[in-house]
Amino acid sequence: MLRFRWIEERKPLAELVTRAKDPKDALKRIAGFLKAKAKQRMEKGEGFAPLAPSTQKKYAATTMSSTTKRGTVKAGVRRKIFGNLKKKGGSIDDARAAAAKKYKAIIARAARRKKRGVAEKRKSDVATPLGKLIGAFVAKVVGKRRVTVENKVPWSGVHNEGGTVGHGAKVPKRQYLFITSDDLDEAKQIVLDALFGKAK
Repeated sequence: MLRFRWIEERKPLAELVTRAKDPKDALKRIAGFLKAKAKQRMEKGEGFAPLAPSTQKKYAATTMSSTTKRGTVKAGVRRKIFGNLKKKGGSIDDARAAAAKKYKAIIARAARRKKRGVAEKRKSDVATPLGKLIGAFVAKVVGKRRVTVENKVPWSGVHNEGGTVGHGAKVPKRQYLFITSDDLDEAKQIVLDALFGKAK
């Protein structure tokens, strides 16, 4: 007579039950994956409507240099440098003195680049339709069943859906927040990996 006897391995089963009861790790991975996908869509801009002609013209005339045509440090750059130095502590006079040294170094570097004939980059060389929104994504795990991915820029929604903004300006639809069937497959795999471990 042939008999089979099944001996239960309790520890692996118990670990599996524990993982299933607390899906937070898997949800965090899914949230991170969906956030990365949204950022990737923005960076690539595939299928996005181009920038308005007026915006393209403006960017083509704007340099990425830290200095102005007159050879001074741009106001925005000065504010950023001085603000960062103030945050480090110390007196205002010390921050001003340190900032002045940095301004001088920036001007000297720009002069050297100009002397070597290095062409200045234009904003049109690096600008993307949704460039300012790329770094504003936030992914969250809500409870034990949901994840959310959102963009914190107030006007990001109108870019995703398209619509009309102040003064009647029309914004074309440039969709970046959506889930594809491939995204769902990846989410399923993340859950399986969290439960059983990645296949070797």
